[in-house]
Amino acid sequence: DCNLFLGRISPDHFPKVFGPDANQPLDADATRARLQEVADALGNTKSLEHIAEGFLEIAVDNMAAAIRKISIARGHDVTRYTLACFGGAGGQHACRVADALGMERILIHPFAGVLSAYGIGLAEVKTIRDASWLKPLSEDFSVGLDALEQVALQDLADQGVDKGHVAFHRRARLRTAGSDTTIEIDVGPPESMRAAFEALHRKRYGYVEQDEPVVDALSVEAVAG
Repeated sequence: DCNLFLGRISPDHFPKVFGPDANQPLDADATRARLQEVADALGNTKSLEHIAEGFLEIAVDNMAAAIRKISIARGHDVTRYTLACFGGAGGQHACRVADALGMERILIHPFAGVLSAYGIGLAEVKTIRDASWLKPLSEDFSVGLDALEQVALQDLADQGVDKGHVAFHRRARLRTAGSDTTIEIDVGPPESMRAAFEALHRKRYGYVEQDEPVVDALSVEAVAG
Protein backbone atom coordinates (compact mmCIF):
# COMPACT_ATOMS: atom_id res chain seq x y z
CA ASP A 1 0.00 0.00 0.00
CA CYS A 2 2.77 2.44 0.90
CA ASN A 3 4.73 1.74 -2.27
CA LEU A 4 1.54 2.11 -4.28
CA PHE A 5 0.73 5.45 -2.66
CA LEU A 6 4.28 6.71 -3.19
CA GLY A 7 4.12 5.82 -6.89
CA ARG A 8 6.76 3.10 -6.72
CA ILE A 9 4.53 0.41 -8.13
CA SER A 10 1.98 0.78 -10.90
CA PRO A 11 -1.50 -0.79 -10.92
CA ASP A 12 -1.05 -1.31 -14.67
CA HIS A 13 1.66 -3.89 -13.94
CA PHE A 14 -0.49 -5.95 -11.59
CA PRO A 15 -3.20 -8.46 -12.50
CA LYS A 16 -6.79 -7.50 -11.81
CA VAL A 17 -7.45 -9.96 -9.00
CA PHE A 18 -8.50 -7.64 -6.17
CA GLY A 19 -11.83 -6.56 -4.72
CA PRO A 20 -14.87 -8.60 -3.59
CA ASP A 21 -15.10 -10.39 -6.94
CA ALA A 22 -11.33 -10.71 -7.46
CA ASN A 23 -11.51 -8.81 -10.74
CA GLN A 24 -10.35 -5.29 -9.88
CA PRO A 25 -6.95 -3.56 -10.18
CA LEU A 26 -4.98 -2.13 -7.28
CA ASP A 27 -6.87 0.83 -5.81
CA ALA A 28 -4.67 3.84 -5.07
CA ASP A 29 -7.69 5.74 -3.71
CA ALA A 30 -8.33 3.05 -1.12
CA THR A 31 -4.69 3.23 -0.07
CA ARG A 32 -4.88 7.01 0.33
CA ALA A 33 -8.07 6.68 2.38
CA ARG A 34 -6.46 4.17 4.74
CA LEU A 35 -3.37 6.34 5.21
CA GLN A 36 -5.65 9.29 5.91
CA GLU A 37 -7.25 7.30 8.73
CA VAL A 38 -3.80 6.85 10.25
CA ALA A 39 -3.06 10.55 9.79
CA ASP A 40 -6.33 11.47 11.48
CA ALA A 41 -5.46 9.23 14.44
CA LEU A 42 -2.16 11.10 14.72
CA GLY A 43 -3.90 14.47 14.72
CA ASN A 44 -2.80 15.19 11.16
CA THR A 45 0.65 16.17 12.40
CA LYS A 46 2.35 14.26 9.60
CA SER A 47 1.80 14.16 5.86
CA LEU A 48 0.57 11.01 4.17
CA GLU A 49 3.91 10.72 2.39
CA HIS A 50 5.74 10.91 5.71
CA ILE A 51 3.54 8.21 7.20
CA ALA A 52 3.98 5.92 4.19
CA GLU A 53 7.77 6.36 4.32
CA GLY A 54 7.68 5.61 8.05
CA PHE A 55 5.87 2.34 7.48
CA LEU A 56 8.44 1.36 4.86
CA GLU A 57 11.32 2.22 7.19
CA ILE A 58 9.85 -0.05 9.87
CA ALA A 59 9.37 -2.88 7.36
CA VAL A 60 12.93 -2.58 6.07
CA ASP A 61 14.35 -2.42 9.60
CA ASN A 62 12.42 -5.56 10.59
CA MET A 63 13.69 -7.48 7.57
CA ALA A 64 17.27 -6.31 8.11
CA ALA A 65 17.07 -7.23 11.80
CA ALA A 66 15.91 -10.74 10.94
CA ILE A 67 18.89 -11.20 8.63
CA ARG A 68 21.28 -9.83 11.26
CA LYS A 69 19.93 -12.35 13.76
CA ILE A 70 20.90 -15.34 11.62
CA SER A 71 24.14 -13.91 10.24
CA ILE A 72 25.96 -11.11 12.06
CA ALA A 73 24.86 -12.45 15.46
CA ARG A 74 26.54 -15.75 14.51
CA GLY A 75 29.75 -14.16 13.35
CA HIS A 76 29.11 -13.92 9.61
CA ASP A 77 30.09 -10.80 7.66
CA VAL A 78 27.04 -10.17 5.47
CA THR A 79 28.84 -7.54 3.41
CA ARG A 80 30.71 -10.39 1.71
CA TYR A 81 27.49 -12.13 0.67
CA THR A 82 24.78 -11.64 -1.94
CA LEU A 83 21.26 -10.83 -0.79
CA ALA A 84 18.76 -13.31 -2.29
CA CYS A 85 15.50 -11.59 -3.18
CA PHE A 86 12.24 -13.53 -3.50
CA GLY A 87 8.53 -13.17 -2.94
CA GLY A 88 5.99 -10.97 -4.64
CA ALA A 89 7.14 -7.86 -2.76
CA GLY A 90 10.82 -8.72 -2.49
CA GLY A 91 11.86 -6.46 -5.32
CA GLN A 92 10.15 -3.50 -3.66
CA HIS A 93 12.43 -3.67 -0.63
CA ALA A 94 15.63 -5.48 -1.63
CA CYS A 95 17.75 -2.40 -2.32
CA ARG A 96 16.85 -0.69 0.96
CA VAL A 97 17.42 -3.90 2.94
CA ALA A 98 20.81 -4.36 1.27
CA ASP A 99 21.74 -0.75 2.11
CA ALA A 100 20.73 -1.27 5.73
CA LEU A 101 23.05 -4.29 5.94
CA GLY A 102 25.92 -2.85 3.92
CA MET A 103 25.48 -5.48 1.20
CA GLU A 104 26.46 -4.62 -2.36
CA ARG A 105 24.99 -7.45 -4.43
CA ILE A 106 21.40 -8.65 -4.87
CA LEU A 107 20.28 -11.81 -6.68
CA ILE A 108 16.78 -11.65 -8.16
CA HIS A 109 15.82 -15.00 -9.67
CA PRO A 110 13.56 -14.95 -12.76
CA PHE A 111 10.98 -16.87 -10.71
CA ALA A 112 11.47 -14.71 -7.60
CA GLY A 113 7.79 -13.77 -7.34
CA VAL A 114 6.63 -17.40 -7.29
CA LEU A 115 9.72 -19.08 -5.84
CA SER A 116 7.93 -20.61 -2.86
CA ALA A 117 5.17 -22.06 -5.03
CA TYR A 118 7.71 -23.28 -7.59
CA GLY A 119 9.79 -24.88 -4.87
CA ILE A 120 6.91 -26.71 -3.24
CA GLY A 121 5.86 -27.93 -6.66
CA LEU A 122 9.27 -29.57 -7.09
CA ALA A 123 9.56 -30.79 -3.52
CA GLU A 124 9.25 -34.39 -2.50
CA VAL A 125 6.10 -35.43 -0.70
CA LYS A 126 7.06 -36.71 2.72
CA THR A 127 5.68 -37.45 6.15
CA ILE A 128 7.35 -38.20 9.48
CA ARG A 129 5.88 -40.39 12.16
CA ASP A 130 7.47 -41.02 15.53
CA ALA A 131 6.64 -42.71 18.81
CA SER A 132 8.06 -42.98 22.30
CA TRP A 133 9.94 -46.26 22.96
CA LEU A 134 11.98 -46.06 26.20
CA LYS A 135 13.87 -49.34 26.00
CA PRO A 136 17.56 -50.26 26.01
CA LEU A 137 19.33 -50.17 22.65
CA SER A 138 19.98 -53.92 22.81
CA GLU A 139 16.25 -54.72 22.71
CA ASP A 140 14.61 -55.36 19.33
CA PHE A 141 12.68 -52.31 18.13
CA SER A 142 11.92 -53.46 14.58
CA VAL A 143 8.25 -54.03 15.43
CA GLY A 144 7.86 -50.41 16.48
CA LEU A 145 9.55 -49.18 13.31
CA ASP A 146 7.39 -51.43 11.14
CA ALA A 147 4.25 -50.03 12.72
CA LEU A 148 5.39 -46.43 12.15
CA GLU A 149 6.32 -47.29 8.57
CA GLN A 150 2.82 -48.56 7.83
CA VAL A 151 1.22 -45.45 9.32
CA ALA A 152 3.52 -43.18 7.29
CA LEU A 153 2.91 -45.18 4.12
CA GLN A 154 -0.85 -44.95 4.52
CA ASP A 155 -0.56 -41.21 5.15
CA LEU A 156 1.13 -40.75 1.78
CA ALA A 157 -1.31 -43.09 0.07
CA ASP A 158 -4.17 -40.93 1.37
CA GLN A 159 -2.52 -38.04 -0.48
CA GLY A 160 -2.61 -39.99 -3.74
CA VAL A 161 0.99 -41.22 -3.69
CA ASP A 162 1.77 -44.57 -5.32
CA LYS A 163 2.97 -46.84 -2.52
CA GLY A 164 5.52 -48.36 -4.87
CA HIS A 165 7.41 -45.05 -5.10
CA VAL A 166 7.94 -44.51 -1.37
CA ALA A 167 11.33 -44.76 0.36
CA PHE A 168 11.79 -44.91 4.14
CA HIS A 169 14.37 -43.46 6.47
CA ARG A 170 14.44 -45.05 9.91
CA ARG A 171 15.94 -43.20 12.84
CA ALA A 172 16.09 -43.52 16.61
CA ARG A 173 16.61 -40.88 19.27
CA LEU A 174 19.08 -42.14 21.85
CA ARG A 175 20.06 -40.79 25.25
CA THR A 176 22.06 -41.88 28.25
CA ALA A 177 20.18 -43.26 31.24
CA GLY A 178 19.00 -40.43 33.48
CA SER A 179 19.40 -37.77 30.78
CA ASP A 180 16.59 -35.96 28.97
CA THR A 181 18.74 -34.89 26.01
CA THR A 182 18.56 -37.11 22.93
CA ILE A 183 20.71 -37.55 19.83
CA GLU A 184 19.14 -38.81 16.60
CA ILE A 185 20.90 -41.75 14.92
CA ASP A 186 20.14 -43.66 11.72
CA VAL A 187 18.89 -47.14 12.48
CA GLY A 188 21.38 -49.93 11.89
CA PRO A 189 23.07 -52.73 13.84
CA PRO A 190 23.04 -51.90 17.58
CA GLU A 191 26.85 -51.85 17.73
CA SER A 192 27.05 -49.30 14.92
CA MET A 193 24.30 -47.19 16.46
CA ARG A 194 26.04 -47.16 19.83
CA ALA A 195 29.35 -46.20 18.23
CA ALA A 196 27.70 -43.37 16.29
CA PHE A 197 25.86 -42.17 19.41
CA GLU A 198 29.01 -42.17 21.53
CA ALA A 199 30.98 -40.30 18.86
CA LEU A 200 28.33 -37.58 18.61
CA HIS A 201 27.90 -37.45 22.40
CA ARG A 202 31.65 -36.99 22.90
CA LYS A 203 31.77 -34.31 20.20
CA ARG A 204 28.82 -32.42 21.68
CA TYR A 205 29.39 -32.86 25.42
CA GLY A 206 33.02 -33.88 25.76
CA TYR A 207 32.45 -37.24 27.44
CA VAL A 208 30.78 -40.63 27.03
CA GLU A 209 28.85 -42.71 29.56
CA GLN A 210 29.77 -46.37 29.83
CA ASP A 211 26.16 -47.48 30.36
CA GLU A 212 24.12 -48.75 27.44
CA PRO A 213 22.14 -45.97 25.71
CA VAL A 214 18.35 -45.87 25.92
CA VAL A 215 16.17 -45.63 22.80
CA ASP A 216 13.96 -42.75 23.81
CA ALA A 217 11.90 -42.60 20.60
CA LEU A 218 11.63 -44.07 17.11
CA SER A 219 11.07 -42.12 13.91
CA VAL A 220 10.22 -43.06 10.34
CA GLU A 221 10.31 -40.63 7.43
CA ALA A 222 8.44 -41.72 4.32
CA VAL A 223 9.47 -39.93 1.11
CA ALA A 224 7.76 -40.12 -2.28
CA GLY A 225 10.13 -39.52 -5.18
